Amino acid sequence: MIDALIPEKYMVEWSGWPLTDNRFGEEFDRDARIRMVMGGRRLIPYLLKNRRQLKGDILEIGPFFTPLLYSPELREVLPASASITFLENDRDALQWLRDQGACRLLNLDMNAVSFAEDLQQQLAGEVFDNIIISQVLNYVDYKSLLAELFTLVKSGGHLFINNVCDYGLPILFSGKRPSDNESVIAASLAAGFSIKEQRVIPKYFRKEPADRLILVLQRP
Repeated sequence: MIDALIPEKYMVEWSGWPLTDNRFGEEFDRDARIRMVMGGRRLIPYLLKNRRQLKGDILEIGPFFTPLLYSPELREVLPASASITFLENDRDALQWLRDQGACRLLNLDMNAVSFAEDLQQQLAGEVFDNIIISQVLNYVDYKSLLAELFTLVKSGGHLFINNVCDYGLPILFSGKRPSDNESVIAASLAAGFSIKEQRVIPKYFRKEPADRLILVLQRP
């Protein structure tokens, strides 16, 4: 059973998104949420592999109520001095993050016309040692976002990407999402990143429409 694939501590009855009032049907039912959590966790081995670089200021974008930086595996290795920031604009997810402990929140809509300006205004020139973005690219103008993230990473810093094209909630997909893994790679290079590690993971769940792309990028 799919239940056996996820630890009990990763619950999927999320604040503001109850299973009993799920307006997205089977695309966001219990099994779909478990697949979402398990898919996000596919990035953890690559974060652990680079744990010596996971220090300083870290920004995580996604995934929803199960941020990777709050996983037991990463909490064990993150130094106490690491400063964590989350970018999220769902009201309930923001409150959940506040309840988990000390972190900074950037309440911004990545699809807003003013996103880049709002982001720079809040950060006031601040950059990050590492940025993590998992299962988000289907919902945004990915080329513009990757270009913006390049400006937010310190020289020598990393951007960790986890994505399956056309996977998630189609009703919320952006018309400017990537069409395939090759387009994500091309956009990452066009933004100025170099590729430190690249892995394509074959489809694990039947519902996944494409292979999963893992990228560990670095700003020269």
